[in-house]
Amino acid sequence: MGAPSKMITFTETDNGTTGDVAHGTRFAIQLKENPTTGFMWNATLSPGLELLSSDYRGDDAAPGMVGVGGIRTWVIIAKDTGLQKFSAYYGRSWEPVTGNETIFSMNVNVVRI
Repeated sequence: MGAPSKMITFTETDNGTTGDVAHGTRFAIQLKENPTTGFMWNATLSPGLELLSSDYRGDDAAPGMVGVGGIRTWVIIAKDTGLQKFSAYYGRSWEPVTGNETIFSMNVNVVRI
């Protein structure tokens, strides 16, 4: 049995692009986040993508240091073929959405292999 293929990971540099993912495979999206300031990503997936997990890992920091950010990682499975979409905005849950939030959006082209 061959070695498992490495999971494809998309990051901030993929904002506004289209990525190809094989049908039925898992992939990840990783974005910088700093929930210590209240700012978090609010993500939306098209119906052909299924969220498996959403985890936050803080960056290493000196003891007692506050306000340190980290990385939000979503693990998603490409369950339906065709053009799918992942989008998220970065904001505070208690503040109204104004349209000036930082946005991450990318298309995911799910193909049969």
